[in-house]
Parts: sequence; structure tokens; C-alpha cells
Amino acid sequence: MADDFIWAYDDQIWARPIKEDFFSRVYGYEEVKTEAQVIETFKKGGSNWKTAFFNSIQKLLSKNLSCFNHEIHMPRMFNKKKALETFNEFDLGENSANLFSTIYYNHHADGKKPINLRNKKYKGEVRSPLSLTEIESVLSSCTFLDYNDKGLDKNLKIAISERYPDKSRFED
Repeated sequence: MADDFIWAYDDQIWARPIKEDFFSRVYGYEEVKTEAQVIETFKKGGSNWKTAFFNSIQKLLSKNLSCFNHEIHMPRMFNKKKALETFNEFDLGENSANLFSTIYYNHHADGKKPINLRNKKYKGEVRSPLSLTEIESVLSSCTFLDYNDKGLDKNLKIAISERYPDKSRFED
């Protein structure tokens, strides 16, 4: 593994080339200051993600660290040494119900606030079936496209295969 590496999920598409300094910045959402704020924000229903987010905020608050939400679902740069340090210091083993990115980026923030993605158009989303025209419109307006199972219909598959006709060397 390289000392610095890009972590991306399997449901993300790079919509356009990026500048080299893109990964030198940190991206996130609003800051959470108290456990009560987490409870208020996520009080509608339970989920594994909400539980993991709450657990992560508790760990960060217990160490008096900033608590920005870094679960942005975009490719990001990580450092191998810092990642291992974070896993060990916060006890983030295989069965840990925590969110690694949120803990990692708050732990290594060095007092820097993330660029708030609520005000930027880096990420487009497809959460339901769209026409090919709608998909191309989203792709042309963002840097990364994030989709879910409902959004991954025949039209999105066509758009992906047209944009990326050749398989990656990592695919079968």
C-alpha cells in the first residue's frame, strides 16, 4: 500500500478530471458540537449508519476533538501511517460500529475546518431512476457521481458504459 492513497467506494463515478490539489483539501459537512445535537439530527428512525455516526461523535467528544461529519461519499486521500494510528487509538477493529472517515479526518484535522460540501457542487447523486438526458445533466455539473441501488438502473448502466467503455485492469 502506498503511503498516501485514495479511498473510493464502488458506487462512485469520476465525472471529470480533477486538479492535483483536489485531494490536498479536506471536505465535510456541518460540525456537531454535542451528543444532544446528534440525537436531535438523527432522531427519526434507527439505522446502523446512525448508530455508527453517534458512536463516532461520542469517541471524538471524549477526546475533545472537532466533530465534523466527514461521511461525504466521495473519493478522498488517506495516509497509511495516520490510518493505522487512527484504527489503533480509537479501537476501530473489524466489529467496530464507528465511521472511520469521520474519526480519521477529525483526529488529523490540525485545527482546519473542512470545506462544507453543502455549498459546493463536487458531488452529484442519483437516488432513483433517471432518463439518460437527466443523468448526463447531473454528470456534467459535478466532479463525482454517487448513486445507490435504486439509481443504478439500465439508464445509469448505459451512461457508465458509454463514458467508460473499457474495463479497468482490476475488473474480471
